[in-house]
Amino acid sequence: MKLSEKQLEIIRIAQTMFAKNGFEGTCVRDIAQEADINVAMINYYFGSKENLLETIIKWGIETYKLNPSQYESEEDPIYRLEKMVEHYVSSKINNPSVYQILISEASIRKRKINEELFTELRKHNIECIRRVIEYGVQKGTFNSPINAT
Repeated sequence: MKLSEKQLEIIRIAQTMFAKNGFEGTCVRDIAQEADINVAMINYYFGSKENLLETIIKWGIETYKLNPSQYESEEDPIYRLEKMVEHYVSSKINNPSVYQILISEASIRKRKINEELFTELRKHNIECIRRVIEYGVQKGTFNSPINAT
């Protein structure tokens, strides 16, 4: 997703306001005033406040998405898991507003697109963790799960 500097500025302002006031408590007019633009610019760039939120969530979800290329070169499965946790914690610390919005949107489940994005993220990250655990079992670092019969 290629965004202009002005779009990124609007996103930064909107995500701070959405995190502080909630989506419903934030007006496009307030975002425009803080960004020193007119309301029409937000509609031009994003189409609507809902689309602006969707853009923020899509971008935010990408920051939480695990990237196997960042840890698969490590031999030690425990170190791989540590890198995954480090990525998640770092994402939360570096983007507190985005984290607040993601948590809020995930809990209210008001918008269908958000639910689909969160489900995709969850499935992707669980699959990455599963692969690291399987790798750890193969290497003998982790115990194989006991299958109940």
